[in-house]
Formats: sequence, structure tokens, C-alpha cells
Amino acid sequence: MAEVPSWSPPARPYVEEAMSADAEVVDEHGRWVVYLTVVLESGAVRRRLGDYHDERRARQAAAIIERNARRCIPSLVTRDPSEFTPPHRIDHRPIDPATTDTTPTERGDT
Repeated sequence: MAEVPSWSPPARPYVEEAMSADAEVVDEHGRWVVYLTVVLESGAVRRRLGDYHDERRARQAAAIIERNARRCIPSLVTRDPSEFTPPHRIDHRPIDPATTDTTPTERGDT
């Protein structure tokens, strides 16, 4: 009979990439609490990060924490924004049936 190897922990733990991160400030029993919500592919995780005695300090801490958390998230745009084509202009003016060419430049659009 073959011997079954014993279980051993992986050399590197599995780390899932975050898709977004949001910090929010909540009033709990007279203290202002900062929560960080991180959205992963497998679901969302919410953690209590700290509590502060006034709202201003809590909002400042939340802004710093959220900015640093988002900095570590890879951007979804992998191309240069100049490569994207601009949206087409929709013209709702009626087309004059007398003219045969109705391109936007012929109609006075730029």
C-alpha cells in the first residue's frame, strides 16, 4: 500500500488581489470608528481599524488609509488613455431630405 505524505503548509501563502478599497467613518457610542472595506474576487472583507474621539480626526485617518490602500491596487486600465477613441457625438437635429450628404462636418458640426 502506498504511503500518504503528511500535510505541510505551503511555502508561500495565497494572496488574493484586491479589486477596490473604501474607508468609512461611523459613530459608535460617542466614538468615531474607521472601517476599511476591501472587495476581493472571492468576496468582501470589512475590518475595524481604529476609533477616534472626534469626527475630523477619524475622517482624516480614513482618507489617509483609503489612499494608501488604493495605491496598492493595480489599475484596471492597461492601455494609455490616449489610445481610446473618443465617444461619438449624437446629433438629434432633423436631417434635411434636400441634402444628399449628411455627414456632421457638412451640417456644421466639428
